[in-house]
Amino acid sequence: RVNWFLFFQTTVFAVLIVLSVIFYRERLLADSGYYLMRVINSRMPWIEHGRFILFFSQVLPWLGVVFQLPLKVVLILSSLNHVLFPFVIFYLVVFRFKNQMAGVFMIILQLAGIVTGFLVPMFELYYAASLLVLFVAIIYKGCTGILNNLILLALAFFIMSSHPMGIVLLLMVSGFHALDFGRKYQWLYLQIAILLAALLLFKYFTASDYESGKSAAIMQGLKAGKYDLYFFKQLAWFLLKHYYTLMV
Repeated sequence: RVNWFLFFQTTVFAVLIVLSVIFYRERLLADSGYYLMRVINSRMPWIEHGRFILFFSQVLPWLGVVFQLPLKVVLILSSLNHVLFPFVIFYLVVFRFKNQMAGVFMIILQLAGIVTGFLVPMFELYYAASLLVLFVAIIYKGCTGILNNLILLALAFFIMSSHPMGIVLLLMVSGFHALDFGRKYQWLYLQIAILLAALLLFKYFTASDYESGKSAAIMQGLKAGKYDLYFFKQLAWFLLKHYYTLMV
């Protein structure tokens, strides 16, 4: 018997794979082209601002460079990387952890609210969101043991190192999980908290000029009273205008 819902989900990824090959040039805008250029020139994955999750976004083009494949092939591999990575996560959550809703969410991440994201697929938070879905699938499956605990901590590390919003999202997920299971996983929560503290300490001493500038701008905004009621009204209108599909 054909599972039409699963067939639809896999078809979505198949279409995205085809489009990523056809439009591989168009998918080199902004950060996508910058990081790919760095990988090609350095012949190594390029990590900036301590965002170690960037490694996953460069695996295929890096292998293409290592094996000295033609430049066009490397560019296509780079484009494919941004679709095959979430597809691997999709496969794991649906077939390994039997979480159909997590699979649905992986589809939503590819289609809803990303606006021009298809043309600029190189964004740390896209990868963090996929890993967060895998994190949820594992932790709600009730997988215990040293290996699964290490996997969850590794996922937490990459999610939190990706982008400040990655930290917020992981804490939200952990909070909802704690409401469901109480103190059952308190040891895991404590380890994630220790990992977060170590990561923030590392960021404090190794912050790049880019991150320092961002932090300084936020602090100046707070001191100047920028984040007032008008600011949040404008933000709410922007979200309603551009991301109403997510709320639907």
